[in-house]
Amino acid sequence: MNFTEELHFLKQSFTISLSNLIGFIVHFFLYLINIRKEAKHVKPTKEPLLLISATKLSAKIRERKVNPIINAVVELYKEKALQKAEEVDEYLEKCDQNELNQLAFSKPLLGIPFTCKDMFDVKDTKTTLGNWWKKENVSTTTHLVIQRMIDAGAILIAKTTTSEDCMWIESSNPLNGTTGNPYDTRKNAGGSSGGEGALIAAAGSLLGIGSDFAGSIRIPAALNGVYGLKTTSGVLPLSEFLDNPVESKMAVFGPIARFPEDLNLVLKEKFHWITEIPNWFFGKSRHSLGSIFDYHALDRMYGDEKKNELITCVSEFRADFDKILGEDSIIVHPTWPRGAAFHHGEIPYFNYIHTGIYNIFNLPVVALPYGVDNEGMPLSVSVRIGYYCDIDEEDYELLDILQIIGPNGSDGWLVELAEMIEREKEAHK
Repeated sequence: MNFTEELHFLKQSFTISLSNLIGFIVHFFLYLINIRKEAKHVKPTKEPLLLISATKLSAKIRERKVNPIINAVVELYKEKALQKAEEVDEYLEKCDQNELNQLAFSKPLLGIPFTCKDMFDVKDTKTTLGNWWKKENVSTTTHLVIQRMIDAGAILIAKTTTSEDCMWIESSNPLNGTTGNPYDTRKNAGGSSGGEGALIAAAGSLLGIGSDFAGSIRIPAALNGVYGLKTTSGVLPLSEFLDNPVESKMAVFGPIARFPEDLNLVLKEKFHWITEIPNWFFGKSRHSLGSIFDYHALDRMYGDEKKNELITCVSEFRADFDKILGEDSIIVHPTWPRGAAFHHGEIPYFNYIHTGIYNIFNLPVVALPYGVDNEGMPLSVSVRIGYYCDIDEEDYELLDILQIIGPNGSDGWLVELAEMIEREKEAHK
């Protein structure tokens, strides 16, 4: 190791040590603040229709058998949703048995309520991405992914919270405030699709649509104890607003649900961080703390030269990893290194690596809920196909926070695997 390499190693070691020290101080400080607060929980629902999967509910609807704690909802479309539900009832009354049977194919989501993250355009509704400067932005069109859901018969009931401009791993923004985890509202619900994760975990929605650039579906799924699928790029159409050339190669849309079988239903202004931090502490900033630090990181990472370098590297990484991955095995990997932290507790870490790496490789990933930790907070798993990992029985507890990752196009296979794991879990209860 030459002098330059030694110097780089020492710099990296110092940076990691400093980050860990800052993280410890921040977590200790947040612990002292939150230990005096009451830990609020969302009460388990007793409504049986909210305890079954959207797949089973859609079948019940065709069979004619269906008659401000977490701060997860941005806009509630109550009147429109009730009107649509009445229209579905009237439509079903007029259908004969053959027509009802055909609905499983022509309108597989008929009558199913769903929600979407406040980044998707829905005509004549506000789309803000949690950004103060977009608070009056009214969409003139409906995004193709949402329109597909509506065309399949689903009923949009609400838009949910996100981090500012979908740029942070906690759903906190200057327009809507901070979304609480339904298991403990003092703690992080994840981001940037945190409103979806929290609302679905609280049985406020059966099915949600989010986005995933570096874990924005899987992190909320992990922290709220639900299922989330990062799809293969191209499975769901991206929108035009992803103008960052790196983001357009890594970002995807995907579903969040309480049951793995429902994941398949979806398959068929700039500011300077240095001046903004004091503004935030004095309550004068119109940005969230997480987005301020995230924009600072992006300013450092994404100069024009760096963008071109990353785009070249991404193609090389993907080609190499495809060769390593293969087609007939899986990788088990943590979705998140721990349960949900207190609000703002993730700022010192930027822990995108557990999830973001698979956006770079453009691989489908499903996050699975897998029990709770000793504080009663959800744990999750992710698995990918292509790498065999021999796990001893004594190490099985390490699988509490995992994700499943597979090769391009294996989205449906991953959902089948998640369903199989769910059945095994139920059998061992």
